[in-house]
Amino acid sequence: MKFSNGPSRARANTILMWVTLIVTALVPLALGGNRPMAWTVTLTVLALAGLIYLRTIISLQASMTIPLSELRLRVGLISIFLVYCFIQLLPIAQWLPSGLVYLPPGVPPLNSISVSPPESLLNLITWFNVFFVGYFAMQAGGNEHRSHRMIGYLFWIAVAHAIYAFLLFHEFNDSILFMPKWTYQGSMTGAFVNRNTFATFLASGAVLGLVTIAYKMETQRKSFLGWLSLKQGIVLPVLGWIIIMAALVSTTSRMGLLVGIAGVVLTSTMLLLKRSTSGAGGLWRRVLLGALLLIAVAALFGLYGAGTLERVGSVEREADYRFELYEQVWAMVMTRPWTGYGGGAFELSFTMFHHGPLSFDLIWQKAHNTYLGLFADYGLAFGSLPILVMFISLLTQLRKYFTSATVDYPTIASISVICIAALHALVDFSLEIQGYALYFAAIVGIGVARTIAARPADG
Repeated sequence: MKFSNGPSRARANTILMWVTLIVTALVPLALGGNRPMAWTVTLTVLALAGLIYLRTIISLQASMTIPLSELRLRVGLISIFLVYCFIQLLPIAQWLPSGLVYLPPGVPPLNSISVSPPESLLNLITWFNVFFVGYFAMQAGGNEHRSHRMIGYLFWIAVAHAIYAFLLFHEFNDSILFMPKWTYQGSMTGAFVNRNTFATFLASGAVLGLVTIAYKMETQRKSFLGWLSLKQGIVLPVLGWIIIMAALVSTTSRMGLLVGIAGVVLTSTMLLLKRSTSGAGGLWRRVLLGALLLIAVAALFGLYGAGTLERVGSVEREADYRFELYEQVWAMVMTRPWTGYGGGAFELSFTMFHHGPLSFDLIWQKAHNTYLGLFADYGLAFGSLPILVMFISLLTQLRKYFTSATVDYPTIASISVICIAALHALVDFSLEIQGYALYFAAIVGIGVARTIAARPADG
C-alpha cells in the first residue's frame, strides 16, 4: 500500500532540485559541456542521484509527485527513440536491405547502422543526461512553490554565467577558462566555445528573469516599497536581467539576439494578456516596467551592439553557404531516409557527401539546423520523435496557459524557452550542446510538471 508521506517526499524532491540546479550550473563550465568526459561524469552523477531517489521513494512507500503514467505518450516516444539509438550500435547491418544502410561507392560496408558506433554511444549518453535532468526537474517542479524557486534559481545561474563572461572578456583579455581563445575573438562566449549557443542560453535566462520579476511584482503588489526590497523585491532581479541582456548583445550573435528579443516580447505579451488578480493597477505597473526594460535594452544595444551591427552586413553571404549546406545535408538524408547514419556521427558521415561549391576549408561538425541534424543521424521517422515530444509538451503547456484562471509563471517561462530553442534550431545547433541542452531540459521539465492536473500538493 502506498501513501503520500508528504514531508519526507518533499525533502527528497528538494534534494533532487539541488542536484538538477548544480548540474545545470556546472556542466557549461566544461567548454559548454561539449566534451565526452563531461558527458560521462554527468551521467554518473545523475544515475547515482536517480537510484538514490528511487530507493528513497520506495522505502517511504510514497508515490511519485509526477507519475510517468500521466505522460504515457511522451514516455513511449522517448523509449522508442532510445531503443533505436541502441539498435544503431548493434552489428546487424549485414542483415538489413542494402537500401536501408546505403553507403557511397568506395566506402567499405559496416557492421552497424551507425557509421561511427563510438560516437553514437557517446551521443546516447547525452540523451540520457537530457532526459534525466528533465525528469528530475519535473519531479521537483511538481510542487508549485518549488517550481517558482527553481525558475528563480535557474535565472540566477544565467546571471552568474553572464558575470563570468564579462570577467573573462574584459578582465582576462577575451579568454575562455582563463586561457587564450582559439575562435570567436571579439565576441563574448563565457564558458561556451560557441557564441550562438551562449546567446541562446542567455536568451532563455532573460525569459526566466522577466518571469521572476513579474512574479515578485505580483507577490509584492500591495506595497510599492515591497518592490524596492532587496530580499523580496524586484531591484536585484532587474539588475540581473540587465546583466544578462548586456552579455547577450555582447555575444554579437545575430540569431541569438533575435531569439532573445523574440523571447522577451513573447513572454511580456503572455504576461500582459494573462490578467492577474492585481487588476488594472497591476496591469499598468507591468506595462511601466516593460517600458523601462525596453529603454534599458535600447541603451545596452547602443553600448555593446556595435559588433552585432557590423555582422549584419555578412548575413547575405553566410546565407548562401548555409543554404548550400542544407541542400547537401537534405540530399544526404534522402539517400538513407529511414535509418540515418548514427547519432553523433554527422561529422564523419557528411564527409561522404560533401561537395562543391560548399567550402572545404571548414570542418562541418554539425548540420547548423537541429532538425536536419536529427534526420541525418536517426532518419526521418526516428529523428522526428524528439521533435514530436517537444511539440506535444508545447501544446499541453499552451492549453494550460489559456485555460488557467490564474497566471502560471513557470508555464509561461517554459513556453517561451521552447519557442526560443525551436526558432534557433532552424539555423544552428544550440540544443546539441550539452551545457544548453540540460538548462533547456530543466526549464521544460518544470513546465511539463505544471500541466499535470492531479499532482500532490505536498511534494
